[in-house]
Amino acid sequence: MACLGASPILVGLAVVSWLVPLASLIAPATLTIDSVSTTSNKLQDIAGINFATGPLARVVYATETQDGLWPTEAGYGGSSQPLVRLALATALQGEIPNIPSPGVNSSYQLSFQAPSVRCKPTYKDILKGFDAAMGPGCRFPGETGTPNSYYGCINSYNYLAWVPSDDTIVPFAKDSMYTSGAPLPITGRGFAALFFQSNVYSYLGGVRKAIAEPATIFVAVDRSVQYSDWSVLNCSLWNTTYTVDFDFLPTASGPQSISVVRTVDINPVSVVWKIEKQQNGKQGEEFLNSPVFSYTALMECLGRVLVSSISQDPVDGLLHDFGNALQSDAAYTEEMFPVYNATIITYPVSPAYHRTVLSALQSSSFNRPLGDVIEEMFQNMTLALFSKPTFLTEGAERMPTNVTFRPLENVYVYQPANLLLAYSLAVGFSVVAASLGLLSIWSSQAAYSFKFSTVMRTTCDYKTESLIPGAYRSGADHLLHNLRRLEIQIGADTTTLTENDEARGRANPDTNSMAILLRHESTQSLPGAGIQQ
Repeated sequence: MACLGASPILVGLAVVSWLVPLASLIAPATLTIDSVSTTSNKLQDIAGINFATGPLARVVYATETQDGLWPTEAGYGGSSQPLVRLALATALQGEIPNIPSPGVNSSYQLSFQAPSVRCKPTYKDILKGFDAAMGPGCRFPGETGTPNSYYGCINSYNYLAWVPSDDTIVPFAKDSMYTSGAPLPITGRGFAALFFQSNVYSYLGGVRKAIAEPATIFVAVDRSVQYSDWSVLNCSLWNTTYTVDFDFLPTASGPQSISVVRTVDINPVSVVWKIEKQQNGKQGEEFLNSPVFSYTALMECLGRVLVSSISQDPVDGLLHDFGNALQSDAAYTEEMFPVYNATIITYPVSPAYHRTVLSALQSSSFNRPLGDVIEEMFQNMTLALFSKPTFLTEGAERMPTNVTFRPLENVYVYQPANLLLAYSLAVGFSVVAASLGLLSIWSSQAAYSFKFSTVMRTTCDYKTESLIPGAYRSGADHLLHNLRRLEIQIGADTTTLTENDEARGRANPDTNSMAILLRHESTQSLPGAGIQQ
């Protein structure tokens, strides 16, 4: 403590000098790591959907006259099982499966032709038979003496979806509704049936008679659940040009983002049930390779989801669901939600259970129109084909596409405020140290440096005091010129320590006797040089 009090200015200077390096620790402490995306583009061949020869539809070739086919004809045999599994899973889950990406954090845009569905309200004059069949209250008494007389009346429907048969646009007549509690018999010549009459679906679309009508599914919903507010949609098949953005950038919503930028409808698509295998003696491959069967297969998959019925039992008031419509997003729409909220499946669980199990959603509100949801559902089923290489093009049929890659790189980031703090402290400490140094020089009227010559000059040794004038034994700079080149030898051998304003040298550990030899390069100005002990 006595040393600290003897020279407080020098002590302060030393303390500040020790603190200056601490400022360099502040800047790394404020360092943060951030991810920065860099962008690069590369032309790659991207696979499209193989509607021409892909395994979306089953094609039936007759070896003899059978199922309405001649040996020279080929017919549509329904959707393939891989397509049915993929399309129904997409429709019921409400999302597109993961699509293989060309690389990490990549994106690209594709334009291609694919099927779409357009749902519009049905003209009243088209469905006059439907209105007559449903009738006021949609309740029809059963025939006396038949099994239906137990119920007193047949089931009342809240939801109907059907495809027209070849001879009628309405799925049933008023006098034909005798089966209580059974699924609605849509048609014997619907999708996936091996009947290939050329006039099938002659009423589809019901708008333009000059050309073939598009494939159609009718969807009717009683929004009031009181059989008084029916909404009937005509959902028709179209050939459409899609422009789609595929982004494979991980986000909170998932590893991919599929966005339809725009769609342009080209033409309606009719169902073609059979084609000639030969045309003018040649194979009709150009027709077999057309996408019409694949388009029809996707439309069939939509029918597998929508075509069904929901009816109310006239005895106990329970509603029966005989399809997949309420398992899809169609249930959460403006038209369907009242039906979904009131519907309970009767078998095999007891009715008492069903009266309470589906009451939790009564206060929910869903405002999306049913037509928009059906169109989006079919669109997702189409885009889901990109997730399976089985349905995609190969080799030269792939499309050269500009793919954008955005890899993430780690960068080190400083906050400006933290950097300002670090450098301000460093500059502040340096200014304080310099001020203390200048104050010390001003107080002592001398400057000091930490060198070997300073130690030698301040060391009390009677052998060297006679060689160094008293004014220079305080250790203050500057050093006399005739002292700068002194050579000091320690020991009996010739081990040499030379100072050139810095101490360098070594001591011989084998030296038994110590001697000091001060020798100058020019000993004329130093009398007594060469004295040896």
